[in-house]
Amino acid sequence: PFKDSDKELNLGYKKGSIWIRLKITPSTDQSVAQAKPASETVIIRVGPHDLNTIELYEFDAGKWHRQVAGDLLPPKETICTDDYYCFLLKGQVAQPQTIYVRIESPGFLTINTDAVLLTDLARVSNDRIRRTYSALTVAVGILILGLFLLARYRSRLTHIYCWFQVSIFLYLVAIY
Repeated sequence: PFKDSDKELNLGYKKGSIWIRLKITPSTDQSVAQAKPASETVIIRVGPHDLNTIELYEFDAGKWHRQVAGDLLPPKETICTDDYYCFLLKGQVAQPQTIYVRIESPGFLTINTDAVLLTDLARVSNDRIRRTYSALTVAVGILILGLFLLARYRSRLTHIYCWFQVSIFLYLVAIY
């Protein structure tokens, strides 16, 4: 059974394969439709980076096409500059299209998916990189403040605060 979700899917701990159905529809906004040609290439972005195996199945020209990526596979040419896996769709999305994604990855699964046009890929990837570096910069700044407070006021509260900030920083490094 498929659950409805948008952009981010939190599955928790799952064992075995996870199947995701993506429904892609062309934009109905007339200003966007006039600015972008209907035959432009679409990229499917799947993340985060620590998914072991990702298989994308697309039905085009009367047969199924399979693309594979993941953390356990040797890296191929990448079209995404951030920590997501990107799949170039073979068919043009002028009509609504259904794509299936199969994910094999142990552990706690939070899966993000996004469909972007090839011309928007650089902007979307750069936005994610900017958010990542901003989060790490803020975490380091607050950790330095905590270390300053620890050196100045050696209390149990500042010790707890510093360890808490270290754990936040390590968590951000682990997920990005």
